[in-house]
Amino acid sequence: MPAPLDEPELAWIMGHAWRHNAYLSDATVAWMDLVRETYQNE
Repeated sequence: MPAPLDEPELAWIMGHAWRHNAYLSDATVAWMDLVRETYQNE
């Protein structure tokens, strides 16, 4: 049975990691920019 993902008590914690000086694809850079923009005030 699937769990509902819209419960008010449900907390989403997201993170990402990569090797220092490693190549990042354009998609990865775009994702990181979006995350920074979205969560910059939290």
